[in-house]
Amino acid sequence: MVYNDIQGPIPVAVLKQQDTISLDLKNTDIEIVPTVFITNTVFENIKHSDVENLVDKITRKVDVIFRRNCESFNGDLFPYKEIQIDCDWTESSKKMFFYFLKKLREKKAPKKISATIRLYQFKYPEKAGVPPADKGMLMCYNLSNLKDISVKNSILDINELKKYLVNSKTYSIPLDVALPVFSWGLVFQNKQFKDIYRNMSREDAEKLSFLKKNTNDYYQVMQDTVYQNIYLRMGDQLRIEEVSTPLLLQTTQLLKPLSDKEDLTISFFHLDENLIRKYKSETFEDIYSAF
Repeated sequence: MVYNDIQGPIPVAVLKQQDTISLDLKNTDIEIVPTVFITNTVFENIKHSDVENLVDKITRKVDVIFRRNCESFNGDLFPYKEIQIDCDWTESSKKMFFYFLKKLREKKAPKKISATIRLYQFKYPEKAGVPPADKGMLMCYNLSNLKDISVKNSILDINELKKYLVNSKTYSIPLDVALPVFSWGLVFQNKQFKDIYRNMSREDAEKLSFLKKNTNDYYQVMQDTVYQNIYLRMGDQLRIEEVSTPLLLQTTQLLKPLSDKEDLTISFFHLDENLIRKYKSETFEDIYSAF
């Protein structure tokens, strides 16, 4: 959801699913958590008097999408137990965002409301504030500036992660954990960030004849070419960022002391069929068992 000067908060990317989910969600261990991403600009611009209307619109939209994509319902009693709100709020927007969460909890009780927590917000709760949610989802990725050519891995770097976790106090709401299992290729031209290839791995890069690996873990473009609608010049550099199994397990050990929840949820972003093939099932089992 984004903010439009004329229309106010509007949805721009709504889940569209070709097939309904044929599950009896009331009689299964599978739980679906509707998640709503809201840009920070919404809460920088929305009026206090419009917040309850926004809550109504979002809850209606969630219920409509859930009804459309799932078959198992009993009247108006929808089987989801939680709504997650994803917003990278700031000091200037936290008052309105927190008011929104408060009204959402009142509207959807007894369903739980969770909020995503960035590492900066986790480290500095006095400045960022703690959202009035039932629990948080700590987003343990995108630690550095991906546009900085000197960065080795902006997705996940253990040394950077330690900076956010050192001397951290117990967070005042329970925390779940989100870990990265995605990869991408970052294009640099004249040492300046130019573009990004989503879901590109080192294995993908090794198959491209116009790339040559340098000793600094970058791949150099050896000839002018167009690849996936991006024009590459000879001399451009490509940095592949991905998360290895050892790195995931090391991260797990760092995060383990942060949560003593019995019902801890561990999320992987983003988990699709390609990434399931990349990681062994034992990797996910080791991560779950470590917590």
